[in-house]
Amino acid sequence: MPSQVGSSAEEREWFEYEASARASLISLELVRDLGEPVQRRVVVALEGDVVDWAHVQAILVDGVEAEGFVRAAVEAETQDEADAALDELLELPLEWFDALERSDLCAEFSKG
Repeated sequence: MPSQVGSSAEEREWFEYEASARASLISLELVRDLGEPVQRRVVVALEGDVVDWAHVQAILVDGVEAEGFVRAAVEAETQDEADAALDELLELPLEWFDALERSDLCAEFSKG
């Protein structure tokens, strides 16, 4: 957490990190509930209450190295298995992409 005397830039960075970490956990719950095979999570960070591409600030995506851990977390049959996969995922933060890169990301996901 930022220090009490921290700059607003430090505070913003901390809150962005916290929001990203929480979104990554929530997205893991959501993909688990889908009941479909999932390899990577995609989180879209919006500014404001409007949900459209004009308000997208960033796209956060699991890197390739996280695929096995996402799959393990989703397919876990015990809490210990889920916890082990989650521990690994917490070491691999979601990768940040500018909203303008969404076409490139779509093309990348279409290949695999």
